[in-house]
Amino acid sequence: MFSQVLEALLAPGSELWMFNEVPEKEREKKLTDGGLDIHGLENITLVHREGNAVIKRHLENLPLETFDSVSCITLFSVSLSLMVISKVTACGS
Repeated sequence: MFSQVLEALLAPGSELWMFNEVPEKEREKKLTDGGLDIHGLENITLVHREGNAVIKRHLENLPLETFDSVSCITLFSVSLSLMVISKVTACGS
């Protein structure tokens, strides 16, 4: 799973923002059912935001200027409309 790969690669304090139309509780259930141990994540904090990525005013409510990087990734079938916006902290030297 994508979040497990990020967990292994990212520095502590990184955030994975999940932005989609799936309500947070349903989203967490889908992630847990898919094998993700949400409470076992050490480097990543999941941040849930509900909205539609094709509606400009929904995107404008996100603090995009604070993100180090943004990637939009489809994790499940299009019918679930589950998209990810990831925010990661840069690894310190």
